Amino acid sequence: MNETQPYPGERTLAEEAEINDILRNKTGIMVAIPNMASKIITPLMMWIQSLDFKTVDIACPYFFKIFLPSDHQPIEYARNQCVRAFLADPYWKKLWFIDSDMNPPFNALDLLDYDAPIVSGLTYIWHGEQWKDDGSYRAPYMKINAFDYQPETDDFKSKLPPHDARVFECDAVGSACVVIRRDVLEDMPEPWYRTPRDPYGRTLRSEDLDFGLRAMRRGYKTLYVPKVQFGHLKEVDLAHICKYGMYAVRTMVDTIRELPEDEQLAALPDIRMPGDKDEDRAGPKSLALIQGGRK
Repeated sequence: MNETQPYPGERTLAEEAEINDILRNKTGIMVAIPNMASKIITPLMMWIQSLDFKTVDIACPYFFKIFLPSDHQPIEYARNQCVRAFLADPYWKKLWFIDSDMNPPFNALDLLDYDAPIVSGLTYIWHGEQWKDDGSYRAPYMKINAFDYQPETDDFKSKLPPHDARVFECDAVGSACVVIRRDVLEDMPEPWYRTPRDPYGRTLRSEDLDFGLRAMRRGYKTLYVPKVQFGHLKEVDLAHICKYGMYAVRTMVDTIRELPEDEQLAALPDIRMPGDKDEDRAGPKSLALIQGGRK
C-alpha cells in the first residue's frame, strides 16, 4: 500500500484539517443530566438524540457533548461531578444542566443565544398539600423556578412571570434547565454545589439556590427567559390537582370580592389557551357565577 494513502477508515490530513476547522468554528456545549435514579424520560432522550444531528450540521454553531452520570447521590454530589467533567476540558464553553424529568420545548436552543453568565428557561415546580407542624393546612400550589433572595429571612421567594414573556433578571433559579458560562464556574470556589442543612438534617436551602446566592454575591445575576418553557413530568395525586384548581378559583374570587363593584368585572383575568376562538369566549355579563348566584 502506498505510504501516502490512508488505511481503510483512516482520515486524511485534509479531512483532519477540515474537522479541526469545523470544531474551531463551533462553540462547545456540555449538556449534563444529573441522572440520580438511572432514569430519563422519553421526550428528553429523543431531544438528546436530535443534538447528535445538530452537532454534525455545519450550519449549527454548537458542538454538543452529553454527560450522563448515573445514580449519583445526593443531588449536590451529582451536580459537582458534572462541573468537574465540564472544567476538565477547556473546549467546553457552557454547561447546560437539564434534569432527567424535563421535556425540552422546540425552542430550547434559544437559551444559547444569550451570553449572560447564567441563563435559565421557565419550568413549573409542583408542591402537594401540606399539613404544617402547627396543624395549619396549605393547599397544593405551583411556582416557577425563578427566585429572589429575601435577606430579612435568609430565604428565597418565587417570582411571578411577566404577562408579555419578556426576559428578566433574578437572584437564583432551580437548575432544571439552566446554562452556566465557563468563567462563572472557574471563578466560583469549590464545591460549586452544596446543600445547607440544620443539625437535624432539614434542608435550609436547595443546592441550586445556594449556588445562585453565592454566584449573586460574586456579581453574577441570572437571566430568565420565559419564552423557553420546559415541561416537567411528575407523578401527581389527582385529588391534589382538584384541590389546587379549587383553591386557585377561591383565591381569585376572594380577591375580586374585595374590590368595589364597578371594578370587579374588569378585574377578571382574560385567560387564553392555544386554539381558543374569540366567538367561543364571550365575556361574562355579570359576576353572578363567581358570587355564588347572588345578584
